[in-house]
Amino acid sequence: MATEPNRRLPLEGVTVAVVGAGRIGSELIRNLGLMDIGRIDVFERDHHVADPLRSRYTIYDGDFWSTLTLARLQAYDFAVCTIGDQEARLRMNRKCLVTNVNLCRRGRRARSPSSVPILSGTRRVRVLRM
Repeated sequence: MATEPNRRLPLEGVTVAVVGAGRIGSELIRNLGLMDIGRIDVFERDHHVADPLRSRYTIYDGDFWSTLTLARLQAYDFAVCTIGDQEARLRMNRKCLVTNVNLCRRGRRARSPSSVPILSGTRRVRVLRM
């Protein structure tokens, strides 16, 4: 999409949930912030990892499975999962499938786009490769 010089895309109304604030997640959060994304909420298990982000973003400490409820997830335009654990990524994919929230997944082992249906015959949530 071509835009005029010095014209910004309307991203101030976009809300993003980022799961994982490690090396990849923290860099992604910083870049999303530079793009003037409206709201970025971070879900991180290790509160020490998220400490540098606390002054600028809302941080939810603990396991995303309990802190990122289905009702809360539905409020986001999309979610980003940057954690490396395969089981946790599958759990995040299932949550996004149930809530119909788009999921971008990136991590050391997230090499290709994929999605996992919860039940046979259900539709799939598109998982975008970053």
